[in-house]
Amino acid sequence: IDVGGPRCYCGGVGHLEAMASGTALAREGYMVVAARRETSMTAAVSGKPEKVTAEIVVAAAQQGDPAACELMAREGYLVGIGVVNCIHSFNPELIVIGGGVSNAGALLFDPVRATVKEFIMPAYRDTYEIVPAALKGTSARTVPPGTTGTPAKFIPAATTDDESAKQAAPARPGPNKSRSCRTRLLGRH
Repeated sequence: IDVGGPRCYCGGVGHLEAMASGTALAREGYMVVAARRETSMTAAVSGKPEKVTAEIVVAAAQQGDPAACELMAREGYLVGIGVVNCIHSFNPELIVIGGGVSNAGALLFDPVRATVKEFIMPAYRDTYEIVPAALKGTSARTVPPGTTGTPAKFIPAATTDDESAKQAAPARPGPNKSRSCRTRLLGRH
């Protein structure tokens, strides 16, 4: 999502994982503490920036720490940009976001939803739902329209006039038509 972004552990640059994940959030928290910005995260890690984790950032944001709230707003914005790209590419009806940072609830999901609403193409407005993973797992995936969310069999386009192919791959319809942190940083409710 950013060709000039940080290097991902896979070797690539600026991937969503490198920019918006628990690892990325911890890295950003590390930089805040290392820069000696005023934040409750410093006390939580006894002044040792290398001890910052995503959980520490989330806990500080839940307590209203301004620096941690900034980091959560950034995280939500970047995840939202990834979701917008997913919606524009695949037109899913349901986007399920999981992983440890998703446990932050509204601190993550409010800026994700606000970002998607701001950047989504008009044809895709109100065609999707963004929800947290029910099992609190470490996954994010989309469910294409007309499916149950179970993995679909890949059917090459050349065989789609075969009756069994039509049943396995239903036709895709076009597009269907902590409060203190959220208020301060997003200005939205």
